[in-house]
Amino acid sequence: MKSKDWRPTAFVETAPGVVGEAEAEARRGEQRSSLLVLLRQFVALHAAALLLTVALVGRSFAQPVQRGAVAIAIAAFLAGTVAAGVAHFSALPGTLRVGSPHVPASGTRALASVALGVFIAFALGLAGLSVFFFANWFR
Repeated sequence: MKSKDWRPTAFVETAPGVVGEAEAEARRGEQRSSLLVLLRQFVALHAAALLLTVALVGRSFAQPVQRGAVAIAIAAFLAGTVAAGVAHFSALPGTLRVGSPHVPASGTRALASVALGVFIAFALGLAGLSVFFFANWFR
């Protein structure tokens, strides 16, 4: 064997299970695509929750109390819908070229933090509706 075959870098580059730069870039693209799908699902959840809240809350109770909780829920659902929609459309690539990946891999952390914020907005909206429901149910 040659002496250069025993270099640590030669072994690492050929060892099974080592992630190369191309594989890491492909995984970042997959993560970004998954985050975009998650944001689309959150837009659908927020929009459905917003529509159901506006349509059903006023009809559920004759004289509701804790109306501020409904306002917080509506604001949270609306803010989550807008944030997820803006983040989704800003993360989409402008033009696609033949042979290029469909989704660029840069900005995945920013997209993940927006997805976390949208999830928190959804949880806040559900908490507001829960407070409203229990305040009216147990009065």
